[in-house]
Amino acid sequence: MTPFAALSSRGQGQRLRRAAEGALPAFGLPPGPLRLVGVSENTVFERRGPSGRFAVRVHRTGYHGAEGVASELAWMTALADRLGDRVPRPVRTRGGAPLVTLSGEGLDAPRRLSVLPWLPGRAQGHRTGLGWARAVGTLTAQLQAHARAWTPPAGFTRPQWDAAALLDGAVATWRPPASLPGLTGAERRAVAQLRAQLRDTLSGWGRGPDDVGLIHADLHGHNVLIQGGVARAIDFDDAGYGWWWADLAVSVRPTAAQPDVAPRVRAWARAYRQVAPLPPHGVERLPALWATRRLTVAGWLAADAQAHILARHAPRVVADLRWLLAAWGSGALHAQAARGLAGSSPP
Repeated sequence: MTPFAALSSRGQGQRLRRAAEGALPAFGLPPGPLRLVGVSENTVFERRGPSGRFAVRVHRTGYHGAEGVASELAWMTALADRLGDRVPRPVRTRGGAPLVTLSGEGLDAPRRLSVLPWLPGRAQGHRTGLGWARAVGTLTAQLQAHARAWTPPAGFTRPQWDAAALLDGAVATWRPPASLPGLTGAERRAVAQLRAQLRDTLSGWGRGPDDVGLIHADLHGHNVLIQGGVARAIDFDDAGYGWWWADLAVSVRPTAAQPDVAPRVRAWARAYRQVAPLPPHGVERLPALWATRRLTVAGWLAADAQAHILARHAPRVVADLRWLLAAWGSGALHAQAARGLAGSSPP
């Protein structure tokens, strides 16, 4: 049998699908075919049947252990208790467990599997305008308000998204963003200098309850479903303890293709304030978190050994890095934050 690591992404997905199909009865679902939806950090399948439509996730190795995945599912369950179908409520096994472990011949390592209901709505990808920003501002406020009031169960464990995790790869598989193919020597040096500056900046920020809490951490256009102006969050794989403003830095961010985000920041902030007060220090922190997000994405992509993923995403990420270096140096990011949050963010 071909080793798992030697298979293509599609081959790995097919092998995981056979293992996942055998786990369905544990969740009270009859055996049946799964359709491969995507292979990225996690491998996701769709299951349709008389009992409904479900997302079957085989979690990646080397990121979260069983306790980490169970903690992700525990927060999602608590959110569903409060917010209904704004988030998927994890399906439990017949024995009440939130996940099962797949193992057997042909797999590289034991894998965790969880099942979620398939939520209504459509992901917008990069097509995120004012209406999207408003809907996501409301959703983010609801998620963060819940996190502020919620007491996690014993054994709850999720990543700490601090400077070391975001800029040095202390949590996930990661390489220095300056190693991304396509950058010139001068650009690599500039990216490395910016990374060092951001590390110093973020390390000086507070980590108290007004600064940091449990956040989704990845509310971009592919992880939010929109239907009738209502936003629903999926993919809590990166949920952890980060600066409150980091959710906005992911959702509404300037890029080389869309440098002017102040109107969308304003729409997001106004919608958030209809649910909860904004956290402090937004104008100060948002530019650094925008820049950090760009470097984190570049570091994640540089570590990905799959040639087709590099070929698809590297040109856009390199263009964004070049734009970021200019925008950071000119103060354009700070101007966007100040315009977008004018009159909204507390000091």
